[in-house]
Amino acid sequence: MRYREMRLPCDCDVRLDTSRGPVRATLRNVCSVGGRVTGVSLPLGEEIALRSGSDAIGARVRWVRGGACGLRFLREIDPEELLRLRGKTPGPAAPSHHRYRSL
Repeated sequence: MRYREMRLPCDCDVRLDTSRGPVRATLRNVCSVGGRVTGVSLPLGEEIALRSGSDAIGARVRWVRGGACGLRFLREIDPEELLRLRGKTPGPAAPSHHRYRSL
């Protein structure tokens, strides 16, 4: 049985570079292998570049419904890219509360 990766909610403005030029969309949810954008209708199967800030991620349109599209990234993105794409920045590591006793 194949399990779908958990999608993380977001509400980020992104730019999609398409064969017809750049268009604006809203990224609604995302995971390491794809996401859902709204506010745009793209041809099924089109390869695009999803841009958020300085990041650009290649993707292919997998489904289209109304003003929403499902994207499959051309490569799996790492956790830091995922945070940036969601408009979050990785924070500093939490301080360790482990104390070691001297022997």
